[in-house]
Amino acid sequence: MKHKIRTEAFDLMQYFYTSAHNPLIRAIIRFSGRLDPDVLRRAVELSVSAVPVFRCVFSSETHGWEDKGFGADRIVSVSENTEGAAAEERLLLDTIRLDSEPQLKIHLVRGPESDTLCVIISHLVADGAGFKEYLYLLASLYRRCLENPGFIVPPEPLDRDVGQVFRGMGAAERIRVLRSPVKIEKQEPEMFLPMEKEEGEPVTVLRRVESELLTELKRYAKKRGATFNDLMLTAYGRAHHAITGVRGILDSLSG
Repeated sequence: MKHKIRTEAFDLMQYFYTSAHNPLIRAIIRFSGRLDPDVLRRAVELSVSAVPVFRCVFSSETHGWEDKGFGADRIVSVSENTEGAAAEERLLLDTIRLDSEPQLKIHLVRGPESDTLCVIISHLVADGAGFKEYLYLLASLYRRCLENPGFIVPPEPLDRDVGQVFRGMGAAERIRVLRSPVKIEKQEPEMFLPMEKEEGEPVTVLRRVESELLTELKRYAKKRGATFNDLMLTAYGRAHHAITGVRGILDSLSG
């Protein structure tokens, strides 16, 4: 059944960013064993009930969601891995055409003894925290479907209301946010990073952070009243300044 899905301010904000980049979030998950493709599709089908916007495209004409009834058959693809890590990285860089495809793509890459999931989600649907919440939901649904093949109860839709951002704020903090000045700076040519390939083709670099270091970084950020995301953005700003010599990003983070 098709439902009207309200367009949130966050949706429009990310859509307008398409003029500069593809608003997508990606995750690669490597397993020590094999997944059941049919059970995965069943779990994804159930998850669409929790995130019905996955069934939709975002119209460039109405600037709103249009329900196309996409299901797991359009979201999940399965392929045999004959190229090793190169195949995984290529699928991880797959894109989503926001006006004609589901807002979620899942590539199940089957290896000789273990499988890998390359998951791509539209940033219009969720931020990084929401993406992680969805992955936990999908894992829970997969486990329940695996344990009980007759499991058919779909989850309730998750909250996408922009109001959830403000619910943890007091009145004074809300007023301060609304009154804060908005400074929009034009990106100067010297701020662009040098590309490793011609014509600006994307390049992905995968790095592993050991759990001990990750735990310490989270503790460091929390101790200073910041989030882990703040820490990563600051690291990016410092690296950007080291390469370009431009302080724009660092100044905006410190401001």
